[in-house]
Amino acid sequence: MLRRYIYIFIAALLFAGAGAAVVPEWSAPSQPSASWQTSAANSGDTQTIHIDRPDMTDVPTTVNYWQIKYKHSSDSSDTQVNVPANTATYLINNIKDNGIVTINVRWSSDSSGTNTSDWSPTTIVSIGDKTAPTISNHSVAGSPNIIPNAKITIFGSDEGSGINWTNSRITINGVLGSLTTSGTYIPSGQKYGTTYSVSVNLSDSSGNYMTTPYTFSYTTKPIPTPSVPIVSWTNQGINNNQEITVGKPGTAADTEYNVTKWEVQWKYSTDTDWGGATTLNISNASHIISSVKDNCTINVRVRWVRDDGQTSAWVTNNISLGDKTAPTISNHSVAGSPNINPNAQITISGSDEGSGINWTNSKITINGILGTLTGNGGNGEYEPSFQTYNTTYNVSVTLYDVSGNTSTPYTFAYKTTMNTPPAPTVVWNPEVINSRDTQKFTVTRPITDNIENITHWDIRWRYDGGNWATIQACSISSSSLQYSNISDNCTIEVQVRYREGNLASDWSATTSLTIGDRTPPRVTSHDISGTPNNINPASSKIEIHGNDEDGGIDWASSIITVDGISKSFFNYSANVGDIDMSDQKYNTTYNVSIVLYDNAGNFMTTPYTFSYKTTINAEFTPDVTWNPQAVNSGDAQKFTVKKPTIAKVENITEWDMRWKYSGEDDTQWRTTTNIAINTDSQTIQDVSDNCLINVEVRYRINASISKWYSATLTIGDRTPPQVTDYNISGAPNDIEPNTEIVISGSDEGGGITWMDSEITINNTHVFLNSSTYTPTGQKYGITYNVAVVLSDSAGNYMDSPYVFEYKTKDIPLPNFDVQWNDQGLNSADSQKITVTRPSTTNLHTSITSWNMQWKYSTDTDWQSITLNI
Repeated sequence: MLRRYIYIFIAALLFAGAGAAVVPEWSAPSQPSASWQTSAANSGDTQTIHIDRPDMTDVPTTVNYWQIKYKHSSDSSDTQVNVPANTATYLINNIKDNGIVTINVRWSSDSSGTNTSDWSPTTIVSIGDKTAPTISNHSVAGSPNIIPNAKITIFGSDEGSGINWTNSRITINGVLGSLTTSGTYIPSGQKYGTTYSVSVNLSDSSGNYMTTPYTFSYTTKPIPTPSVPIVSWTNQGINNNQEITVGKPGTAADTEYNVTKWEVQWKYSTDTDWGGATTLNISNASHIISSVKDNCTINVRVRWVRDDGQTSAWVTNNISLGDKTAPTISNHSVAGSPNINPNAQITISGSDEGSGINWTNSKITINGILGTLTGNGGNGEYEPSFQTYNTTYNVSVTLYDVSGNTSTPYTFAYKTTMNTPPAPTVVWNPEVINSRDTQKFTVTRPITDNIENITHWDIRWRYDGGNWATIQACSISSSSLQYSNISDNCTIEVQVRYREGNLASDWSATTSLTIGDRTPPRVTSHDISGTPNNINPASSKIEIHGNDEDGGIDWASSIITVDGISKSFFNYSANVGDIDMSDQKYNTTYNVSIVLYDNAGNFMTTPYTFSYKTTINAEFTPDVTWNPQAVNSGDAQKFTVKKPTIAKVENITEWDMRWKYSGEDDTQWRTTTNIAINTDSQTIQDVSDNCLINVEVRYRINASISKWYSATLTIGDRTPPQVTDYNISGAPNDIEPNTEIVISGSDEGGGITWMDSEITINNTHVFLNSSTYTPTGQKYGITYNVAVVLSDSAGNYMDSPYVFEYKTKDIPLPNFDVQWNDQGLNSADSQKITVTRPSTTNLHTSITSWNMQWKYSTDTDWQSITLNI
């Protein structure tokens, strides 16, 4: 027992020390095999090392892992990795390039390193350069005043194998070049004042290269700008014949620019675009520009040009050219033209593109007499003081401008005229109503104040828009003139003029005179609706068509008489008036007289007359009545037609009537004619019932006959219904008792009323509810007598019943079973037989018992027994 406790104590001690590191007696692994998996250029710090697990022969099975520790030469501490023992190789990823990596491995019992061996000897792996070079800066010789083709220096570095300048590239404005081993490059073919874009891509000796080029740009200095050119106005011609001289600027000071030419461009200051450039040799001291406009500002610019075509910036100068263009006259006017009064003002319209017109120095000469113009805005004005009527004047005008330029003389002529009189006073001297074309008007002479030596005044007149009548000359002593026999309802236009002998003024303005309406209206036609044979007072109307040449017809004042009775127009428009006929009678002649008035009071002196006769056809609907006969009277019906009684139709002498059944054609009318007007009605007998009758009536007035007028009459049902057939299921030989009876019937009118129809079977009377009837209490093998009387919705019923008979089938003979109930030997005459009742399947419910009979074959009579079913 004591030994047991000692063992437990020792085990407890062992477990208590389990947390302390324990190194078992395992041999350290051999030096591991490792290699760098060479990556692509520019892969940088993404290198991979391949490690093979050392040989595990004789390694205990308690080893579950092999551990790797490694460190890059640039790292400050180791990195440790646990690899399962059954994994033979391992890859270390994302190793920095360009350095030394040390690697050791050891065995381990678990991933926590509870029990491990010692570390193996160290394996060293060298990692090559996989990082591209970089550029930190650049320089361009002479910056910022860079001449073309200046040397470019690139400052770069590489952490590994070093920059390979020979394989590096430089591109300037798309042109590829090579750098020297010192990182410099001298371009060629560059120009002044040009911007150059540079892109550099370096490579190192390990084949790495910059994936993103290093870029920059620079601008060469421009060719020096010339001094401002001297521009002078060297030849002052007239108008557009000016000449200017442009002096060459001072020569470029810096001979390194190799300037051999200079260029000149010019334009008017009002232009947008410059003219074409003129290129001059550097030895030309000046340039002349010809055919330049005067009175403007000229812009001139120059620049230097090198042998290779490079140019400096432009330098601009301006020069203003004075006014060398004479003023011009564009138009003239004389006040009142063409009826020019003496000493009327003369206006000269002139313009000058430069300094402006000097109106004070300008000259005007009229028929040799010199005058002075007065400026007023853009015009010159002059009023002579020596002129007379009807005289021609020759004018010459010369304009001067402020710069002293003189225009070519401008000449014209005009003639003064006699003054045109004012429009005359013209008055209508109206004649009486209906005077028509006998009107008069008077023309009064215009005043002649301040006009001397007038001897006559002339008058001319015309109807509006027509030709002028012959001119009437009047002595100046006559103050007016009257014209006669002028048309009424028109417009007169009148003009006058003055004359001094044969010298006449222009005609005056026109005076218009309106002469009123003195012509009566007239009736042009009439129209009566229904003419000629159907003029109906109830619906027709008379239309009077008239016209009036001016103010229009006064329909309200116009006079209408019909058979001597005054009437008025009940409706009218401009040229049509309507007469009401509603008070007139049929078949009557009427005489009409019309006198129209117009709005000026004129009226027809001769009435317009006509006559007409109204139609005999007065619309009416015949009065037709059915005289219904008793039910079942059938085709013995009667109807009554009353004679026509029509207001406004007088002296009716006879009347006619005719009738037919609806659907018959017009050859089947039944007509009664010449019925005396004192006969109030006609009754028609023996007419079919249940039909539609067409009736027409007309009337006569002696020999005149009206048209037919129609009515319809419905005659009701007076014919009883009929039984057409019957049906009993199983007939004739297999009819079960109480089988349903189906009655088929017809009715030509409103239809059979089954509720009022009757059926009698063997003297049992009942009303039908429908076309079917199911009897009760019937028996097999019985004959039944049936009588049916049908009624319809009009109350008609069959005079004689429809009768028939039928017999129900006999009671069916059943099949039955008879058995001997053997009583055993020696039982003698105590035998029994059993008769089994026949099946009741499909047996009518009226059978309630069954009967059995039996006898010995030697017997004559049967013995009978009745049993409940």
